[in-house]
Amino acid sequence: MFSTARLAITAGLCTAGLAATHATAEAQYGPGACDCAVAPAPVVVVEAPPTLPKWGIGLRVTSMTLAPENNPEAETEYGGGGLQLRYRVAPRWQLELAFDHVTERLEDGQMGTRQLQSATLAAQYHFRPYARWDWYALVGFGGTANGDPEISDEEREASSVGHVHLGVGVERRFRHLAIGAELRAVGIAPREGEDAPQTDPVRPTGMTVPTAEIDAEGSSGGQLTIAATYYF
Repeated sequence: MFSTARLAITAGLCTAGLAATHATAEAQYGPGACDCAVAPAPVVVVEAPPTLPKWGIGLRVTSMTLAPENNPEAETEYGGGGLQLRYRVAPRWQLELAFDHVTERLEDGQMGTRQLQSATLAAQYHFRPYARWDWYALVGFGGTANGDPEISDEEREASSVGHVHLGVGVERRFRHLAIGAELRAVGIAPREGEDAPQTDPVRPTGMTVPTAEIDAEGSSGGQLTIAATYYF
């Protein structure tokens, strides 16, 4: 008899304890929850990438080699420089407008009489826009003309021909200032129309060839540029 009573008392206490635990769980976590509920995961805050400057303006030093299409061995070297203006459309995309003026370099190291001036609009794709060292590829289109300061504007405009640039570059950033180098393949279109002069592309080494010769038959070559750009 005492055993039966003892079992009844124990069962009642266990039932009361379970009921109290269930009531506490409902009070803390809501109906249907239990004390084994999983706590919500912590919120991870992802920082947005830094804002890149939109504009850049810089000075450039240019070295270029060109040869007529029908006589690749008759190369002419040029040296000079110019200005560039850049605008960032998106983190990986930039537009650049560059102006160059170069003068012929003879084999003896002296400056020749031939001068070229060009304007190029290029699109650049940057592979690492947020890194200190940034690599990019570019394609550009523009015009090349006789750069002799003594000719008239009409003569300069008449000598103008189109060109295309394909290249790669690398840039090292120091906050707002950046130092970069580019290597470009250059193709200059031939002159078209009746006014295109016909000249003999074969010439003795070291002699200056009129600018119109390359304009008439087209030319190609390479260009190396070193630039310092200030971004803001």
